[in-house]
Amino acid sequence: MKNVLLLLIPILFLSCSSDDSNKAEETEETVDLKISKLTEAHNNDTFIRYYNEDGTVSKEIWIFDGSSENERPYSLFIYNDQQNLESIKLYSENDEFARNHRTYEYNSNNQLVKLTDYGDGTHEPYHTTFTYSTNRVDFEELETERSGYIKFDNKGKIIETYHQSGPSFWITNFIKYKDNQVSEISQLNGRKYIFETVDTPNPLFQFFIKKPMQYILTEHYLYDIDFTFDTSYSINNVTTIHNIPGGKEETVFQYKKDDYPISSTTIREDGSVIERSFEYY
Repeated sequence: MKNVLLLLIPILFLSCSSDDSNKAEETEETVDLKISKLTEAHNNDTFIRYYNEDGTVSKEIWIFDGSSENERPYSLFIYNDQQNLESIKLYSENDEFARNHRTYEYNSNNQLVKLTDYGDGTHEPYHTTFTYSTNRVDFEELETERSGYIKFDNKGKIIETYHQSGPSFWITNFIKYKDNQVSEISQLNGRKYIFETVDTPNPLFQFFIKKPMQYILTEHYLYDIDFTFDTSYSINNVTTIHNIPGGKEETVFQYKKDDYPISSTTIREDGSVIERSFEYY
């Protein structure tokens, strides 16, 4: 899973009653739930992600061999006071620090300017630099010269991504919105993804609009910006993704009484199944 941002939307119900002598308004507000844990099972693998109360990712674990959670190494996400991701550190199953996985540097405007990727630790690190212009961020991995960019609209929402995943292979994604809800993602090769949603809050929607670069760092690799596996860019829960030309992916949610999902089952285009469970603070 590539990495997966939290915006909790309060729902107000306003009821008014009146008579000749008195008018009163009563407002009832539902409880905002904050996700604490996501568990995702797909093709005999299990991915577990923990969240801080501010919606940032705190810890990730992959389980491949049927072992238990406390028998696996894990990643910790470290942030600065501005809620910017500073590093991802790898720890052993015995809670011993192993090495840095990635580190991030920011300028005085809290803009990401450098990413250092240590990979699997068997080679020298790769360095990616970021430059900013009006409604655009360009990035380049210095050692490989792979490059890309992210474009934004005047409100700061991502509308286009471009990345180079190989020496002669580039992918561009165009993102369309209906209000703040992503309605369609298309590519230059004619492939298009159209979304059906339900009017219930997606607990995985975190920073896609509020802090889009934070979303990119936690949900994607810069050489593989792929919107097809997870839906943390959607405010509402996605029930169907139409892949044109092709098939569709369908998800059924089970909800708490306050409309937050506690589990979901996704049947992908290839017939494989993703089971998710959601836990809250």
